[in-house]
Amino acid sequence: MESLSVFLSVCLPLCNLNLFPSLALHPKGLLVATGQVGRDPSIRVWDSETLETASVLHGAHARGVASLSFGAQGRLLASVGLEDAHRLVVWDWCKGLRLAAVDGHPSRIFDAQFHTYAQQSVVTCGVKHVTFWSLHGNVLSGKPGDFGKTEPVTQLCLAFGPDGTTYTGGLNGDVCVWKGHRLANVIPQAHGVSSTEKQRGMWIC
Repeated sequence: MESLSVFLSVCLPLCNLNLFPSLALHPKGLLVATGQVGRDPSIRVWDSETLETASVLHGAHARGVASLSFGAQGRLLASVGLEDAHRLVVWDWCKGLRLAAVDGHPSRIFDAQFHTYAQQSVVTCGVKHVTFWSLHGNVLSGKPGDFGKTEPVTQLCLAFGPDGTTYTGGLNGDVCVWKGHRLANVIPQAHGVSSTEKQRGMWIC
């Protein structure tokens, strides 16, 4: 994995400069996808050993690519853009094909991830929302996360359990536990966030 470390040592500073605001690692560990900022941002899949481009995807987003995620098998790649509709797109990146696209949410999406244990499922989260998506052919259908009686909180990141559980990390430091599209439990203050850090937009995921 030394070549990957070299690649990331080059890419991560660019991510911090917002030249590549999104990055995803292929399940097999060799390939890396990056998303650009710009009027017509492209997505590039790189070989971390040769530093050569394996695929270029474009024409789906405007302003920038906010989030990227490879599917568990590595063939599919999901992207979310910075345009007003925050479009969610699923690609067959090997063939350079856009398989499905849908408006993600009117509010900013911070993370989008293929479900680790459900190949045709994608989850997105952002400003006071979580959405659970199913891919059927070239159609993405979404189901909003049901917070129940809990006040919706901005969700920043995602993780998955083998029993189908989804975990989201909140801006307030809470971890939300989801069963299906419904909120099942909240782990309060799993990460403490001070009022100063909230004002500065700082968090841990």
